[in-house]
Amino acid sequence: MDQKKLFIFPSATHLNIEIGVKCRKWAVSDIDEVTMRGRFTKSQKMEIGSRGLLYSHENGQFTVPFITRSKAKYEVVRDVWPEPWALPFEIEPLGPSSRGENLRAAKEFWPMFKGVSNVTQVAPLGGRYAFVARPISEDDWNQIIRMLGYKEGEVC
Repeated sequence: MDQKKLFIFPSATHLNIEIGVKCRKWAVSDIDEVTMRGRFTKSQKMEIGSRGLLYSHENGQFTVPFITRSKAKYEVVRDVWPEPWALPFEIEPLGPSSRGENLRAAKEFWPMFKGVSNVTQVAPLGGRYAFVARPISEDDWNQIIRMLGYKEGEVC
């Protein structure tokens, strides 16, 4: 089975996800300089056209599949989200922030989680995993799009 890469980005609040979708942009929390340099190095392995998925810790749900439309920039963004975020990159959202699936549903319906006792073994959701790709099959990606993507006639 052909394996692609999936980048999963968690957010503490759902509001930040809504803002990111509206602005068609994502970034990670701003942190100390040494950690940011390491994240930037990892971020450069995320190619334009990569697959991404957001996770809301607030709602406990995966939401908003997307495609990356730019490389991450080494800068801090202070005028998009309520708090400073770093390493911004452009995204093309493939679903609304109003649609989501919790960890239990993901484990039940997404093939990549079949037989896994803890979903976070496949999809770690901590900040230190920012820009760390996970393998994903076409079947998994298509199932995510079916569950979380825009439906026919729905407006982006």
